Amino acid sequence: MMKASPPGWRTDVPSIWHKYPGGPGAEPPAGFRKDYDMLILECPCCGVKADETELQAGGEAHLKRYGPGSTDEEFDGYMFSRKNPKGVHFERWRHAYGCGKWFLAARCTATLEVFGTYPAQSKEPPADLQAKIKAKRAGWEGYK
Repeated sequence: MMKASPPGWRTDVPSIWHKYPGGPGAEPPAGFRKDYDMLILECPCCGVKADETELQAGGEAHLKRYGPGSTDEEFDGYMFSRKNPKGVHFERWRHAYGCGKWFLAARCTATLEVFGTYPAQSKEPPADLQAKIKAKRAGWEGYK
């Protein structure tokens, strides 16, 4: 025998994250997203706008990689130290269910605002993308 959901809990959405108590017509708690938006990135390789279910996250972008011949501290820093900012962040993404290619994206981790995407072979974010971020985030100190 199935148990009934508590009164006021959403049953039309399968995820537990979309349920909230309070009874019919109650306002959801602060921070509850009513719109169910996903992160949407445009693949610069094939031009397709893909939501996060078609993509695979690859971690922080623009890392200096260390290998044989590096010191233990350098290799340890490469393997285990990552930025985890609240705000503008540069990330690697793979268009897993599309062209399969890797690309880089600049986005805000707090709001999911996407500033732009660019090819993975880039050594640093394009100047126009950096200018766009500085125009929207006056206190932004740069990508490094």
